[in-house]
Amino acid sequence: MDRYHYDEESDSLFIHLKEGEEESFEEVVPGINSEHRKETEKLRNIVGLGESEAIALCLQEKAKLLLIDNLEPRKIAQTKGIRCRSTPGILLDAFKNGIIRFEDYEAAIKELSKYAWLSGDIVAYFLGIGYKIKNKGEIK
Repeated sequence: MDRYHYDEESDSLFIHLKEGEEESFEEVVPGINSEHRKETEKLRNIVGLGESEAIALCLQEKAKLLLIDNLEPRKIAQTKGIRCRSTPGILLDAFKNGIIRFEDYEAAIKELSKYAWLSGDIVAYFLGIGYKIKNKGEIK
């Protein structure tokens, strides 16, 4: 039996917890309900499918935070009361809090710029903040 099960009717992903007589599944990724599916359809005219579903799911689940890098969907999510963070912002927090070293932060930002839609200005901005923090010794 597969470890994961997708239920089309509820549009949800479940993880298989136990085999045998007491077999059970636990919802891992809830599907978007019909009320919020309408929101997804409206947003798809402005942003991509993944971003529109992420915003709708945050609204449905009353999520406190959405990790999203693209500016336009982030602005839309924020107008709907969703707090947003970007991947470079998460990396910066990890560096500031001593979770990762500067060298790892710098390498991650540079690597991220190869695969994500980060402009040179954004990369320079986050690297510049990292250099300032490193030089001032403001790491926790």
